[in-house]
Amino acid sequence: MTIPIDPASVKIISMRQGGANAINREFFRVLSGHLADAENADITAVELTGNERLFSAGLDLITLYEYSRDQTEEEMREFTGGAIASAPGKH
Repeated sequence: MTIPIDPASVKIISMRQGGANAINREFFRVLSGHLADAENADITAVELTGNERLFSAGLDLITLYEYSRDQTEEEMREFTGGAIASAPGKH
């Protein structure tokens, strides 16, 4: 099956977050802005692309390493949309 798509209704967002496209708070801030722009411009589809080498290495662990426990948990809540689990035991 082929579904015709009007190229004008597709927004392509290319990640350019350093060499590994590591995801951090700044990435989410910028992505949220692009998604809001797409919503306001009658865009029906968004394509999120990586760079020539990879899509993304995932969370920016170097930045997370510098955070306190509370900051790390807040970052994880933002990344997961609030779904976060904790195992019992010493923290």
